[in-house]
Amino acid sequence: MEISSALPIMNSSFNHHFQRRRSMCKTYQKIRLLGKGGMSQVWLVEHLETKKRYACKICKKDDAKSALYASALRKEACLLAGLHHPMIPSLIEYDPKGSFVMEYIEGESLDQYIGRKISKKQLITWMKEVRDILDYLHHHGIYYLDVKPQNLICDKQKHLHLIDFGVSVSEENQKVYALTPRLWSTGVKKAEAHCHM
Repeated sequence: MEISSALPIMNSSFNHHFQRRRSMCKTYQKIRLLGKGGMSQVWLVEHLETKKRYACKICKKDDAKSALYASALRKEACLLAGLHHPMIPSLIEYDPKGSFVMEYIEGESLDQYIGRKISKKQLITWMKEVRDILDYLHHHGIYYLDVKPQNLICDKQKHLHLIDFGVSVSEENQKVYALTPRLWSTGVKKAEAHCHM
């Protein structure tokens, strides 16, 4: 499978909307590392003027793969730019050099709840919230292929938010970014995560 455009809006409207914001990524200060993957790191950052906190996803520095990483990151940012849902982080701005800033969801990932006592009512609420998020994505022709506890953040009000859209498929072209191998569904046959240009 190949990396490809995730939404039809990716090119013209995305570039037009974020063109004037490209230099703004210099106005953030790193606070702490939130997480890291094979291609990128996510940092908690603070806007120097407003003091508001966001999450910033930054490409790892790898001379051999920098172009590939930046391309994948851009596609993820473009996808987020076309999604508007209270349980999906909003894209704030994009830097073509290899980073984007998005809404920061303060809370704990669902995997941190494993082993804790959780009420049946809460579990049902979470299941409905995940269903609603996926229904929204499917309605927009997007299939999220990496649903796992680590990608579900529970906020202070105990509502779930879906993060990390680097793994998604567009109905337009049925092409995929990457996957978490051990959590693949039975419908995905190859047990290795990869992407090609």
